[in-house]
Amino acid sequence: MFGRIFLVLIFLSFVLKLSYSNEINKNLLFYSAYILGSGSFVIDKNVNLYIEEHTNEYILKSSEYMDIIFHPFSLASFDIMLILYSKYKKDSTLYKTSFKSLKSLGFNLVIVSLLKFSIGRERPYQTDDPFKFDMFRFEDTSFPSGHTSSIFSWSYPYIRAYNKDIFFITISTMVAISRVVGEYHWVSDVIYGAIIGLHIADRLYEKEDKNNYTIFLNPYLDKNMISFKLDIVY
Repeated sequence: MFGRIFLVLIFLSFVLKLSYSNEINKNLLFYSAYILGSGSFVIDKNVNLYIEEHTNEYILKSSEYMDIIFHPFSLASFDIMLILYSKYKKDSTLYKTSFKSLKSLGFNLVIVSLLKFSIGRERPYQTDDPFKFDMFRFEDTSFPSGHTSSIFSWSYPYIRAYNKDIFFITISTMVAISRVVGEYHWVSDVIYGAIIGLHIADRLYEKEDKNNYTIFLNPYLDKNMISFKLDIVY
């Protein structure tokens, strides 16, 4: 069951990689993914029942650890550390990439939070009905998966800059699966989370390159405190 989910996400990322040089194909990929992803709603309940029958304490604990390690705030903290490190090492590629990652993560969190609020889908541990919605509330909503969209939007700039597809996609997919096996999310939540995260990151990445400007987050020491300032270079 989870092997199929893994293959779907790997295939999505592989096709995305092939379409880097062709804007039409890439747009077609994303819009097709949104449409085809709707089929995942059909298997939500069956997957949840399978998990309830086969889960154990070790799986649940692993899912909890993944939740902490790859929380969006943990990812943001990692980006900031890389920004500081790259500034110290004068590594312009790492600096630009880590800042693009941080920016993608931020935009993703805003958009996903609005979607969660608007849709208000109940989580698997709250209900056995995957089509139960309580719209316009912030607390504990399920669709789409914030952790999944965050890890995919966060990793996308690193994939583009360093061609480490297998490494980052494997980590991202493990996070997505952990959200399902921990009963935090339905399968459709993580599939759409992955699509949305990649789509947001791709749009931001392409927009910055086309507009031929770069936004820099520059750390500096001010009265024994580390501060940051934003500079836009054309």
